[in-house]
Amino acid sequence: MLEGRARVLSESGKDWTDGMIAAAQRMLQVARENDVHLAVLADISAACGSQVIYRGARSTAAHQIGQGVCAALLVRSGIPVVSQRDNAIFRKLDGKSGFRPEMKDHHEIDWYRTYFQA
Repeated sequence: MLEGRARVLSESGKDWTDGMIAAAQRMLQVARENDVHLAVLADISAACGSQVIYRGARSTAAHQIGQGVCAALLVRSGIPVVSQRDNAIFRKLDGKSGFRPEMKDHHEIDWYRTYFQA
């Protein structure tokens, strides 16, 4: 989308592309102003998806591997982005941050492995 090859449309077909790009630019500005070194964003989001986004309308429940608009702009600007579901990253950052060994990493959950045949 950042290269102009895709658009973001609402469920009703309204074009949200310009707003999404403006929001991504603002998020990058806030990240830079606050010296952010790592962004933890909600996956499966047209804006914040770090690894998985919706393919088309949410109501279709179709997904694809890819980054949301804000996540992609942050990554391109040198700010790493991870999903809130990436349990392993929290273990690496701070082993005392509430990590629970019984929890699986984002890429290990049954849904992800089945959906993407990983």
